[in-house]
Amino acid sequence: MNPFNFDEWATLAKTDPAAFAQRRADLIEAVIASAPLERQPQLRRLQWRIDMERQRCSNPMHACIHLFNKMWDSVYSERGLLNALLMMQTAQARNVAVEDTLSKSKQPALPVRPTASATILPFTRSKAVM
Repeated sequence: MNPFNFDEWATLAKTDPAAFAQRRADLIEAVIASAPLERQPQLRRLQWRIDMERQRCSNPMHACIHLFNKMWDSVYSERGLLNALLMMQTAQARNVAVEDTLSKSKQPALPVRPTASATILPFTRSKAVM
């Protein structure tokens, strides 16, 4: 793959937006096609989400800000990458602790699953509903 030439792409976008869009689509397709087969459907879904977000936005800067925020959400949200890594680290630490304990007691190791917790909120029915 050739190194990215910003000036060339910027000139193409200004002088021939249709050619820019086609070249962009071709490059995206080439990158997805170069990925392992099992990853390609996920990459196509991600690109579809990016394209839909770009269509919904009023201008390229608006789209850039939305996509930037979505990227950070995928890292920091409850189901994001950072939380997944922390859960894996916690599970690994628990497994090591369990394996240490079991190796001392000569019992076979069992996998340890992370525990979940929740706060139960009281719910009262409104008399207007009844």
